[in-house]
Amino acid sequence: MVRHLYVHIPFCRRRCSYCDFSIAVRRVVPVEDFLRALDVELAMRPSDVERGTLDTVYLGGGTPSLLGGDGIARLLQLIRARFTIAPGGEVTLEANPDDVTTKAVR
Repeated sequence: MVRHLYVHIPFCRRRCSYCDFSIAVRRVVPVEDFLRALDVELAMRPSDVERGTLDTVYLGGGTPSLLGGDGIARLLQLIRARFTIAPGGEVTLEANPDDVTTKAVR
């Protein structure tokens, strides 16, 4: 049973010298395209994986905060459509401090 979920969000403003991850440097992040592709990917999972209860959801990458507050909220909706996040479950988001502003937070 799936208990933990990692979602790789590959977008960055620049490639850091220490980074070995698969990323895409973009001036404009294709949020809609990414969320549509994620929805398709989640739909391809076997039915016995779906509706499991997750203890942790980790959004990493890249720089997941580049999806913006609305993009992250919609991403979590896609996950919650197929999984239950346990009461007290952990949702972690890697963020660039420059992206975390009162304007970016819903």
